[in-house]
Amino acid sequence: MKLFNNFMEEYLELNPLHATYIGINDYNNKLINYTDNREKNKYKKFLKKYLGLVKKELKKKTITKKNRHYLDVLKYRIEIDLEDYKYDFDYLPINSLHNSILNWVEYCTGEGVIKLKTIQDFSDFIDRISVYLDIIDGMIEEMKLGIKSGVSHPKIVMEKVVIDLEKVLKNKNYLLPKIKIPKLIEEDYNLYIGELFPLKIKRLINYLKKEYIPKTHEGFGLKSIKGGDNMYNYLVRKKTTLKNPNIPDIHNLGLTEVKRINENIIKLCKRFPNLIDVRKSKKNDLFFEKEEEIFN
Repeated sequence: MKLFNNFMEEYLELNPLHATYIGINDYNNKLINYTDNREKNKYKKFLKKYLGLVKKELKKKTITKKNRHYLDVLKYRIEIDLEDYKYDFDYLPINSLHNSILNWVEYCTGEGVIKLKTIQDFSDFIDRISVYLDIIDGMIEEMKLGIKSGVSHPKIVMEKVVIDLEKVLKNKNYLLPKIKIPKLIEEDYNLYIGELFPLKIKRLINYLKKEYIPKTHEGFGLKSIKGGDNMYNYLVRKKTTLKNPNIPDIHNLGLTEVKRINENIIKLCKRFPNLIDVRKSKKNDLFFEKEEEIFN
């Protein structure tokens, strides 16, 4: 169906990094600054446009059962993405589990989804990381707005972010050996990746230490911030596709699975005595009795 093709083409233009992830290289020099309100509004306008087109298509009696199913799925996806705009997730651009800077450190190695082999590869990457440098500044501005609105991550989470970022600066894993950098691109590489990238990380660390962390809360997760319950409910619906999720039931299901897996580990260890019982290793202990143990 042409609508699906058109949607995907426009979606990838607005999400060029996603295109690279799925093996489409038409946008390898592009990156969207998702902290820029103009880009946010552009994406929202795109979603509303296609929601209208999908609803219009669903009214037709001539569409096949298969296409109706696909349209229903696309409609759900668009509606759930539009709902995201109701919440203050923009004020929470980084945490210890979702840290885009660590992703970019990996991209800099050229060993992940982004390859750095040819001069064109390096040129495209420098175009992209130049935009990401602006994104780091944008993240700081969004966190400032979050603090004013009473929306932040817990202090302990952001302290771990600082530790991770300081390790990045110490280890310098974002730098390639000089021999791997093409001569024609070396000057730009040294500027954007060797100098500006670590400078932006330092700026973020300083902001987190001096301004952000002292104003964050001592609570736990989304439940400790304004509107956090609704945000959490939305995330559960988005990840599970359930319209009215019973969150305690989901939690209990998780406990049941932990019990089942634990019992299977015991059986395996009895059957194969040479196996290491991971339950006895503190490093792999996934059982928590208190909330703060999750962070420690």
